[in-house]
Amino acid sequence: MKSDDYANAPRFCSTCGGAVTKTDDEYSRYACGPCGAVHYLNPKVSAGVIVVADRSILLVRRAIEPYAGHWNLPAGYVEYEETCEEAAVREAREEAGVEVALRGLHGVYSCIDDPRAHYVLVIYRADIRSGELRGGDDVDEARFFARDTLPTHIAFDGMRRAIRDLTL
Repeated sequence: MKSDDYANAPRFCSTCGGAVTKTDDEYSRYACGPCGAVHYLNPKVSAGVIVVADRSILLVRRAIEPYAGHWNLPAGYVEYEETCEEAAVREAREEAGVEVALRGLHGVYSCIDDPRAHYVLVIYRADIRSGELRGGDDVDEARFFARDTLPTHIAFDGMRRAIRDLTL
């Protein structure tokens, strides 16, 4: 993913307040003219779970943009104070109403089709321990789908690849 105009590109240096401009490097980097500090545009990190029960996959339907009405795995951005594992468990609780136990790493996916940011998606295999399945937070429905009845509109390329990589 390359672009000359990133929406989240810095305009001013966080070190000295000077003007920041794009460098001529191979990658999109920004540097401060007065102090020389380099400001990297790093991907955001998100984490989530892939839960399988009775050979069906848990999905949640997005109630917000981007991709409102599309389905995806329970997942979201990792907060600064938490680990990827903690974020995955929190997102399952917030979006699907369930407490999960992580079983291990399912996969890591670089995602470039979110208009808000380039992000890295860390997906864990998980089992439901408690709770009642319901939509919450920024989703309006949570339910299980058999592999042959998955919705056609699944948001985000990383989510689609994580589901594709799943062996039931």
